[in-house]
This record gives sequence, structure tokens and C-alpha cells, in this order.
Amino acid sequence: MLFSYSSLDPISEETLRAGMDGVVVAVERSIPSELPARFGIMLDGWTHASEHYIAVFACYEVNGCPKTTLLSMAPLLDALDDDLSAQGHLEFLATMLPRDYGVQLAQCRFLVADNCAVNRRLATLMSVPLVGCASHRLNLAVQADMVSHEEDLAAVQALMVKLRTLTQSAKLRLKTPLRPVIRQNTRWSSTFEMVRRYLQLLEFLDAEDDDLMDLLPPPAMNKQLRALYQELCDIESVSKALQGHDVDLLDVREWFDELIAVKPQYGRYI
Repeated sequence: MLFSYSSLDPISEETLRAGMDGVVVAVERSIPSELPARFGIMLDGWTHASEHYIAVFACYEVNGCPKTTLLSMAPLLDALDDDLSAQGHLEFLATMLPRDYGVQLAQCRFLVADNCAVNRRLATLMSVPLVGCASHRLNLAVQADMVSHEEDLAAVQALMVKLRTLTQSAKLRLKTPLRPVIRQNTRWSSTFEMVRRYLQLLEFLDAEDDDLMDLLPPPAMNKQLRALYQELCDIESVSKALQGHDVDLLDVREWFDELIAVKPQYGRYI
């Protein structure tokens, strides 16, 4: 079926794998020629199906323009004595850099990573400053602040879950194409999306529906949710600005100071 949309000749799986391996080798050979004597390292890790992976990027400038190059994306635990500690990360970097790119870990001048204990310890072991991920710090601040709104948010979450059932979803579909959104625990942005969607759906919800009347937030709670939504809109604008390619540390500091002026409790995290 797929071949009918392609003018390429079919190839075997072995040939495809060999071609992909060849591309990897070619890219790995081109990176060392571009890497400067001094560079930074940015890393992030995640776990999937009991396997912990780490992505490593080199940060440097080429002709005055910042560049971030992927160096590795691989499981951190290869040997039985490997671990997820800061020392384990250090040994991984100290082995991977000279083996694959002919550079030493000592050439790294700074570390960009989440503000967790492992990364702070890793920066100490490397004797370099840690540039904490601004988005991660903002996420921690907002998540902590959301605790004081948990009763309101839990009520909206319960309603959204109910609206996702077959019966309620069918009723809602007759009135609007908007679908319910539930929040996730890992990112505050999902809370923002849930509150925004609730306020959008409010006019389409039937207060006389026996299945919903006990779940619909009262007017006083709706007032609080609208105020919360306005606060989250301001935070969302900062969050989006942090994703810009031309953002520097001074920009981040100015934006965070403005948030702290409004939300002093954020100062603990940002």
C-alpha cells in the first residue's frame, strides 16, 4: 500500500538499518569538527517501561549564533553496576564524550539541566555552574501555588471526568465541538488548559441535568476560578516567552522578578 505513494525501489530491513547506521556515523564524525574547545552540556532524562534514558546536548556558538547539538540519547544503565546517581551521570559523560567525539568532560564550562538534587550534585562534581531549566523552576513554583486552589481544581477535574463519559460526551457534542480536558500531575500547563476549557464549556452545561447538578461548581467557586484563570494567563505568557530562541538569562531574570512581585511565594523556586 505504501509503495504506491513512493517512486523509490523497495529495500530490505537489513539495508535500511545499514543506511541508518551509516548516517549516524557520518553525523558523529561531523560534530567534532564543529565543537569548540569550550562548550556547555545540556541534559535531560526520562523513564519509560523501567528503562531510564538520558539525552545529552552540546551548547556552543557558531559565527555568533547559539547552537544546540544532540550528542547522545541512550539508556543510562548499561552495566550491572551502573546507577542513576550523580556519579553515574558523571561516568557516563566522561566515557561518552571522548569515545564518540574526541573531547573531554573537562572542556565543559557549564551544565544546563533540571533543578533536582542529582543535577546539582553533578554540577558540583564537574566543578561547573548549573544553569537550572527556567521552565522547570517555573513549573515547580506554579505547582506549589496550585495547592491552595486544590479544592476548586478538584471540583473541575471531577466534572471534566464526568463529561468524558459516553452519555455526557454525546450530549455535549450536540452543543459544541469543544471537548473536556483533564489535568495531569506533572505539568501546570494542563491545569491551565483544564480551567480554560471549563470556562469555555460553562455556557453549554445544563444545571438541571441530574447527572451533573451535584458536580457543577457553585457561583462563588466560579468567581474564584475566573480569577485563577487570569493569573494563569499571565504565567502562561511568561512560560511561552521562555521557549523563545533568543532568550537570555537576563530576560529570564526580569520576567521572574515581575512574577515574584505579584507572587512573592514564587521566590523560593525562581
